[in-house]
Amino acid sequence: MNKLKVASVAVAMTVLGLGLAACGNQTSKDSAPKDTSSKVVSTSSTSSASATASSSTSSTATSTPKDTTVDNKTVGVMVALLENPDWFKEYLSSGTMHYGSNYNSPEVQGFNYLTTNGGQLSYIFFKQEGNNVIIKQWTDEGADMVAHGHYETTTVSLDRLKQDYYVTDAQKAEVQGYVNELKE
Repeated sequence: MNKLKVASVAVAMTVLGLGLAACGNQTSKDSAPKDTSSKVVSTSSTSSASATASSSTSSTATSTPKDTTVDNKTVGVMVALLENPDWFKEYLSSGTMHYGSNYNSPEVQGFNYLTTNGGQLSYIFFKQEGNNVIIKQWTDEGADMVAHGHYETTTVSLDRLKQDYYVTDAQKAEVQGYVNELKE
């Protein structure tokens, strides 16, 4: 009976996530456009507790990132790799990707961010709360101008980010290399 409930919750969250995945494509070159395939991963990450519960009975041996602590810059890099790796790497390699905190806006108070220092569309805001990472990005989809847009919010588990980007020594070295290239 419990397995059926877990499966039902996982399916419901995935369906909800796929509906949310259709939101928010951005078109500005200096904006942080969303990678649709990454978005699905991000949204399905919200159901990682269900997936963990259902896979905990499995005897598969895999590396676990749970014992690895990471700082805010590292979390930001993993968020950018999830949300839009091409955009992130392009602007990082050109030396225009910046990390910051304490952005002066009530909607993202307490959030850190990565940006190309362009307009509102060029920011990815993120905030870690326990094992969850809340991600906010400005979208102008459906608005007549950027200023009339709104923040789109998604959540992903930190464990999922670590599992995807921070398990092997090679992954850790790659992420740390990106962290070291960020401007402040």
